[in-house]
Amino acid sequence: EDFGLSRHAPDGLLGGDAHLNARILRDILTGEERGAPRDIVLLNAGAAIHVSGRAVTVDEGVRLARDSIADGAAARALEDFIKTTRRLSGTV
Repeated sequence: EDFGLSRHAPDGLLGGDAHLNARILRDILTGEERGAPRDIVLLNAGAAIHVSGRAVTVDEGVRLARDSIADGAAARALEDFIKTTRRLSGTV
């Protein structure tokens, strides 16, 4: 709540197998998922952005993470990562 995020029950963070987790991640990054999974991703990303020095506070990091999802940059970064790993592994 301190970072503009909602409080959620722990069971709202349950994932599943690799396919379900990948779908949840894509839904977060495309804005389709707006519940507990999105909020925990925003909090973790915000903390990472802060620790990296790109944000003065975790709150600012959360805002930057939220903006990255909203403008599509996060989804594009995931797609670039997928393309690169497929190319490097020879599965393209």
